[in-house]
Amino acid sequence: MSNSGRRPYFRTRPVAEVGTHLVRCLCSDAMPEAKPPLQPVAPWPLSDAEAAFIKETVQRVLGADTVVRNFGSDPTRLDLHVETITTLRLELDECIGHLWCRIEKPISLIATKRGTRVQGTAKIAYRQGVIL
Repeated sequence: MSNSGRRPYFRTRPVAEVGTHLVRCLCSDAMPEAKPPLQPVAPWPLSDAEAAFIKETVQRVLGADTVVRNFGSDPTRLDLHVETITTLRLELDECIGHLWCRIEKPISLIATKRGTRVQGTAKIAYRQGVIL
């Protein structure tokens, strides 16, 4: 059974019906304009007593060689980054528990093992964080 002389069961759209958006995207050879990098945001300042308590607590739980950074700009929460040799989940939870004894706001504690590649929110901490 030949299909000669019969029209196909589907209808192709003429070129005129193609949206200008598709034509512009497909035919454009120019790269999109690059956006400038975001400027660092200063972290919310901690009092000297808070900073000393946080540093002492983190170093007591995770080791004396830890580096603690405050990088959160929100005054209603505390964002901390810890760089240490070991990053066991139970030790981080214990550290958050000790911090909650004196600091009554949500605490985010992110840990990076020393010498590993920095990923995610830790990049922000290295870029705009203040070492306690």
